[in-house]
Order: sequence, then C-alpha cells, then structure tokens
Amino acid sequence: MNPPWDVIVIGAGPAGSAAAIASARSGLRTLLLDRAGFPRSKVCGGCVSPAGLRLLHDCGVPVAINAVGGLTVWSRGRSAHVRTHAGGVVERSLLDTEFTHAAMRVGVKFIDECSARVASHDASGVVVQATHRGEQRTLQARVVVCADGLQARSLEHVPGLATKVWTRSRIGLGTLAQPQAMDTTMLRERAITMLVAPRGYVGFARLHDGRWDIAAAVERAMVDEAGGAGAAIASIVAHASGDDTFARQVGRLTGWKGTPLLTRRREHVEAPGIFVAGDAAAYAEPFTGEGMTWAMETGLRAGECASQLARGLYEAGSYEAWWHRCIARQQRRAMRLARVLRMSGLVHAGVRVAGASDRVARLLTRAAGSWSGAISVDRRDGADDREQIDHGRLA
Repeated sequence: MNPPWDVIVIGAGPAGSAAAIASARSGLRTLLLDRAGFPRSKVCGGCVSPAGLRLLHDCGVPVAINAVGGLTVWSRGRSAHVRTHAGGVVERSLLDTEFTHAAMRVGVKFIDECSARVASHDASGVVVQATHRGEQRTLQARVVVCADGLQARSLEHVPGLATKVWTRSRIGLGTLAQPQAMDTTMLRERAITMLVAPRGYVGFARLHDGRWDIAAAVERAMVDEAGGAGAAIASIVAHASGDDTFARQVGRLTGWKGTPLLTRRREHVEAPGIFVAGDAAAYAEPFTGEGMTWAMETGLRAGECASQLARGLYEAGSYEAWWHRCIARQQRRAMRLARVLRMSGLVHAGVRVAGASDRVARLLTRAAGSWSGAISVDRRDGADDREQIDHGRLA
C-alpha cells in the first residue's frame, strides 16, 4: 500500500471494482480496498438486468450467469407471468471475485481484509486511514471513490455527505438453497419469481449451478415477531402463494443473512476529491432487480470522473449532476413502486388483471425499468399454473 496513488477505491463490490477498472484503464495508479476477506457472501438477489449484462461485458468480467427472460408475481395465491428482455442471475460472491480479478488484469492493486475511511480531503487530495490485519497505514491519493455499501463507513467523518434513511424502509434477508431442499414446481428456471405480501416480498432466482438465490425485503419488526428470519420469510411465502407446504420448506432453510435498513439516499454524492458510488450513494428497494446495474453505472462514471480530476480536467459538480439526472430518476421510480407494494389490495388486483389482460400487463411492467420489453402474459392463477406444469405445457 506504500506507493503514492492517483486513485483509491474503497469497497470492491460491482460499483467499486467498476470504478477501479475505469480508473486503471486511463493509466492511473489505482488501489482497491475492501474490509471483507474474499470470496465473501452478501445478501443479494443476484439479478443482472439486460443493461447490466452489457456493463459486465464492457468491464471484462467473465462470470457464469443463468439467463432469465421473465417475471412471475404472486399475490394471495394468484400469479401473473410476463416475458421480459433477457437478463441474468449470478451468484454474488462469484461476481465480486471475478470483478476484482478483472480489475487486477488492468493493473489495479487489490487488497482485501482492509478497512478504510476518509480522514481528510480538499482540492489538493485525500488522506485515507487504512487498517490491514491490525496494521494501520496513512494513505494519500489525488482522488477517492467511496463504494463501500449501504453503511459506507468510509464516509462517517466526512461532513456534508450524510445519509437519510426512508422511515418505512425494510431490511434485506437472503440465503442460497439447494434444489432438493424444497419443491420448486411453482418456480421457473428461466424467470424471477416474486411473492408479495403486506409486510414484505421474497424473490427466487435460479443460479447457473442449479441452486436458488432467495432474497427478500421485509419489515424489521416482522423478523422479531415471527421468531427469526426463516419464519418471517415462510409467512410471506404462505400469504403470497397460498401453498403452506412450500412455505414450510422455505422456512426450514438455513444460512439467512441480513442487511441494514435498505432504502436511503444522500443529498450529495460528491465532495472535493471524493466521489460516492453504488449503494453508498443511495439505494432503493430491490424489487426491479436493477441494483447491480445502478452500481456498475455509477462506478464506471465515478472512475471516469476520478481520472479526469486526477489529470486536472474535471468540471466540479458534473458527476453529481449526472447522478441526479440519471440514477436518482430511476431510483425515484423504484421508490414509487416500493410504496405501491405496501398496498396489498392494489397489488392483488394488479396481479389478477395482469393475468387476464396483455394490455394491462404491459402497462404494469413498465415499472420493471430496463427489464421491460416485448411482453406477453401466459399465467393466470396458482391452481391453473400447477395444472399446466403437471402437463408439461410450461417447459
């Protein structure tokens, strides 16, 4: 960590690694740090939108992806399925590891098990305090990109970059499940299945190796009231699917991990010598599966702006203006959807109507952002779905 650095990136998720790649590709000495030891697991639905797949290709990340092209939504025992633009599902620990490898291939120095925070900053540069396996270091860089997730500990002592958490925000829960651990009849291998209930929703998506990635957004109090993460998830699955057997199977799964409150934002994502990217900048509930796409978009832009700033070519405020014009607008759409999902009667009515009308389904699925495309409905209610699957007509 001793050489002087042009750019230091804190956080090696999709946002941080993308920023480091963009910086290093421009010829800058780039250091990438993460507090976790790699490979590491994280709560994540693993969804990569069609736009996100293009960004992965642009970053040179060769990761195993299970292609998906549809979304099934369940509410009170009924479901509607729509085909969407083709995206994918990836195991998050594998993605993050492959991203760091791609960064190292273009010259980035990557160090894990290293916590870091911004100690001071001004127009001349940034001082970072880093701790690696008990040893403390003081590092300097022309620019720092902070991309260390929801809590963004690297920014705790930086004035003007405070986070505001939505008062109705939910927490995230997630685990990975072997296919034999549950009856997956109601789940499609090439689609994302979302089960929506009044106090949260659960998503199922199949990974390339056959396992299922299960991720949820639930009320924090519900976990305590239910007696644990598995029981809370089972309650949501039972309410949404009407299938108590399937719900019990999901409830018996182990390895659940949680997150802090999800939905949050910063008034500012830029300060002298600092750019904030990915979830550290803002996060909206993940129903549309665009979180990693937003992370990569902001990371690449932050890395490009860091390169410009290090070379004395950056126009102050341009990154923040871009962020509010592009990313904040998409996240506001996701926030509006999050509010709608709390209206269980409206959600149920939407699923019923979408299951009967292609035109209404197209209108409803515009909320899916970059996933929405040429859409056709081919599922109705839970009973019909199971009958069709039994006869092999939904292969």
